[in-house]
This record gives sequence, C-alpha cells and structure tokens, in this order.
Amino acid sequence: MTNTFAHQRPVNLGFGIVIVLLYVLLMAPLVMIIGASFTDGMMIDFPPQGFSMRWYIEFFNRQDLVDGLLMSLRIGAITAVVTLTVAMMAAMAGQAISGRLSGWFQLGMMLPLLVPELLTAVGLLFFLYKIELAKTVTGLQMGHILMSFPYAYVSIAAAIRQVPASLEEASQSLGATGWQTFRLVILPLVMPGLAMGGIFAFINSF
Repeated sequence: MTNTFAHQRPVNLGFGIVIVLLYVLLMAPLVMIIGASFTDGMMIDFPPQGFSMRWYIEFFNRQDLVDGLLMSLRIGAITAVVTLTVAMMAAMAGQAISGRLSGWFQLGMMLPLLVPELLTAVGLLFFLYKIELAKTVTGLQMGHILMSFPYAYVSIAAAIRQVPASLEEASQSLGATGWQTFRLVILPLVMPGLAMGGIFAFINSF
C-alpha cells in the first residue's frame, strides 16, 4: 500500500505541473494583450512603453465604440438567459429519452457545433431574409442564441447526468410535486453546470 502511494505522488505531481503549464499557455496571450493595452506608444508593444490609460480614455470618448460595447453586453446577457432556459429544458428532455432515440436527440442538440460555421451562417442568413429579420437586432440575437446553445447544453446535460434518479424518486414519494422536485432537488445540484453553461454562452456571444 505504501509503495502504491509512493508511485502515485510523482504521477499526481507531474499531472499538476502539466495542468499549470496548460493554464499558463492559455492565459499568456490574454495577459500580454491586456498589458500591451496600457502602453503609452502608438504601437502594440509588450512590455508596454510606459504606463498610460490613454487608449481606454480614447475608447470611452468614442460614442460609436461605447454603443457597440453596450450592444454586445446586452446581446450577450440575453443570449445567456435564453440559452440557459432552453438548454435546461432540452437537457431534462434528453435525460428522459432512452434507447437509440437518445443518441439522435443528442446529435440534434450538437448540430451547430458539428456543421461548419460558414454553412450555418449562410443558412441562417437566408432564413432571416425569408422571415424578414435580416439586418435587425432580433435576427442577430437569434443567431447568437443558436450558436451558443450547444455550449450551454453540454455543460447542463453533463451536470444532470450526475444527479441520481433515486433522489427524484424519493422526492416524489414524499409528496413533492414535479416543480418542487425540480426547484428543491435538481436545480441546486446542477447549479454549477448551469453557471458554467451561462458563462460559456455569454463568452461565445460576446
């Protein structure tokens, strides 16, 4: 037993080092971009030439850029809320389906990720023109919800699969209604997956 733990320690340490390196690799470009944004020069440079807030001040002095930022935040927030609601219902429906139909259902929920984005964009554009919503904020919102849905669905569906069916059965046997079981049993357990799904949907939209 002692030898087993002794062998596991180097493995766990190596795995931890790999995870840290991956995080550093993923975060390094973001850190460099944020650092370069504080430069006092006219060109993007890292390390920055001096320290200045001039580019942030110029950004917020441009009304068109501020309007674009507010529009992106609004669309991202609406996308996250709508996507979470629809993805939660879809994930619960997928949990109730069994057999071969379950596989087809999962595939259908993931289609926006499986189909090339260019084809999805062209098809969505033709559809929006057909229903006269092209070049509108509503059409843009629909496109963002469609493309963000799979990210939220994957996160929520994975969380729901971790909830034992016995908990739901026990809740119902104690006299709880379907809504009470969902609100008091299922929802608290899937909240981490729900939060991650909302974050993914917002980031994808933004």
